[in-house]
Amino acid sequence: MIKKISKVSSFGILDNYSPDKGLLPFNKYNIIYGWNGSGKTTLGRLFRHLETGKPHDEFPQAKFSLELSSGIKFSSDKPEHNLQIRVFNSDFVTDNLNLFDAKTKSIIFLSKEKIDEKKELEAKKVELEGKASQLAAFEKSKRALDIKSIKYTKTREKPLKHFCLEPCMPM
Repeated sequence: MIKKISKVSSFGILDNYSPDKGLLPFNKYNIIYGWNGSGKTTLGRLFRHLETGKPHDEFPQAKFSLELSSGIKFSSDKPEHNLQIRVFNSDFVTDNLNLFDAKTKSIIFLSKEKIDEKKELEAKKVELEGKASQLAAFEKSKRALDIKSIKYTKTREKPLKHFCLEPCMPM
């Protein structure tokens, strides 16, 4: 388990960081929160570096060192460790969810209600696709009838014009 971050350099807002003496060590589970611009994302990227073994694109020269609760110290120069770190941040979303192309990796539903809701949603999607096909067929039929109506009107228009424009003969 990570006890503390000992030093950080060339890593965004955390550049030249070293902990204050009164800073408490990390626990097994940690929630990171703070004001905008306070370094939450940067800290997440540091932990993501530990998770993936790769530096973030914005901080290729970043260096850091950590101390584990066992007393072992290691650094970004030698990132081999057996820590189980999982970071769910915007980088995780970018790497795993392609929202712009609407292609996503699997999502797990953890409750019976959510599974039932998902099935109902899928059924509604199928129903909607069927109604959309019906609507398209109706619109196609309407266009064909509109064309027939226009053609019929044009063929009948000439005799009707002649009828109205010819002078009426007295009887």
